[in-house]
Amino acid sequence: MTGSGPDHLPDATPATGAERPVAVRLVQSLERAGALDQLSLPIGWLSRVTERPGLRGALTGTALGHAVHPAMTDVPIGLWSSSLLLDVLGREEDRPASRRLLAAGLLTAVPTVLTGLAEWRGTAKPETRIASAHAALNVVAVALYAGSLATRRRAHGRSVALSFAATSVATVAGLLGGHLSAARKTGSRHPSFATDGVGPRLSR
Repeated sequence: MTGSGPDHLPDATPATGAERPVAVRLVQSLERAGALDQLSLPIGWLSRVTERPGLRGALTGTALGHAVHPAMTDVPIGLWSSSLLLDVLGREEDRPASRRLLAAGLLTAVPTVLTGLAEWRGTAKPETRIASAHAALNVVAVALYAGSLATRRRAHGRSVALSFAATSVATVAGLLGGHLSAARKTGSRHPSFATDGVGPRLSR
């Protein structure tokens, strides 16, 4: 970024060698992990559904000019977080509301997953490896949330524990998703955003 006025924030100076934070080194090691390529097979098969005529454009936000997946993730995350907050701070009579929020999160996860699969198809190595790990972790999180909902009536304590575990896994998945969008600049976007002189130049 070249501007120097108050409306411009310079890009951070790239860290090298020992200056790289632990989190940076970890995610870069994942980008080099060839074992993650095995995840591409089932995810690639599942993502074919997003290639149906007229569907891909909607899932990748063609009309908006950029990916809709990051915004979509806020919906289930918000619902699940609200459910967990009621579990921790609410009263016993709040349990039905918590259960409904949990179920709503699972329902809204479906279109969120579809937008994610559509974005996955637009990635290339090494970003595909991170995207695959992101997807796999989210599958685990959704499974844990589903288990929490299934056990909510007969084993409330276990159900809450599953929600805590799911939230932890989803947080790690979110960090990987943030890496893809913020650090690697992946995601659907209109070509004009790369050449209109606003923000950092995007090479891909």
